[in-house]
Amino acid sequence: MKNHFNICVFCFCVAVAAGVIFAYPIKTAARDFIIRNATTSAVYFKVDGTFGYVGVATSTPAYTFSVNGSGYFANAVIVGSPTADSHAATKNYVDSIVGGTTSSTSNYVLKSGDVMNGNLNMNGNNIIGVNKLTVATIDPLYEIRGRKYATYGASIVGGVKEEYVGRGLLTARISNDEVQISNKLSNDSRIENSKLYSYVIDFSKIEYGSDLWVWRNVIDFSKDNIEVFATAYGIPVPIAYIIENNKIIFNSDLQLTTYNPQPSGIKFSYRLVGKRFDWAKHPTFVPNQNEPASLMVR
Repeated sequence: MKNHFNICVFCFCVAVAAGVIFAYPIKTAARDFIIRNATTSAVYFKVDGTFGYVGVATSTPAYTFSVNGSGYFANAVIVGSPTADSHAATKNYVDSIVGGTTSSTSNYVLKSGDVMNGNLNMNGNNIIGVNKLTVATIDPLYEIRGRKYATYGASIVGGVKEEYVGRGLLTARISNDEVQISNKLSNDSRIENSKLYSYVIDFSKIEYGSDLWVWRNVIDFSKDNIEVFATAYGIPVPIAYIIENNKIIFNSDLQLTTYNPQPSGIKFSYRLVGKRFDWAKHPTFVPNQNEPASLMVR
């Protein structure tokens, strides 16, 4: 069968070779114009005869032009001024609302380099993906029983650092009997009258994913890049530390003449401050001296 067109009062058919009709427009009682797939009945195109609406991939166009699916336009699409939240808007309209394309100081930030006047209220949401914040004051504000209180964040001179605060128990390195034997064999009066205590943080044995594990993995671990502060609880004894290999070792000695009997352990708290792994990229003297300052000291 050759390709042909059948024209009648109510239909307009298109056929191909072998007599397979793949699409045809028809007129219904409402005088609609429809192009559909003859096999699946999927509507490709429709002109509503009552309202004049045109639909693409929809049999129920509700607007002058309705498209069910995505679209591509090689050139600009011109639209009017929006009057509802779902309306498209032109670049000129958006620029006029937020302050213009040439404004360097406005209530909105349009592009890199712009300056915003006024407060930015995130309404409890997060600011994410920021490499560096240059601010004058960090103040987590608390409201306690109806009144607000400031809790200012501390700043550090000397590069970016990470901190960890923990507790430990210094335990005797040798028993009391061994101390007495050691006293008899030693001529050191300090050793004769003291008992040694120690506590070891072995980072190769700490729990994976714990707070202390995270601290160890985000710092540049070495004795030159770590500061340690330790304070005994209840007993005024000095505490020293050393950093070797993958360990931090705390040591203390307790005068036997002062504490008798001697405790089996000494509770203490410690604070670890380490330079972050990328500390060298954040020197105290800012490489870009054109960067605006948050605070000025004359």
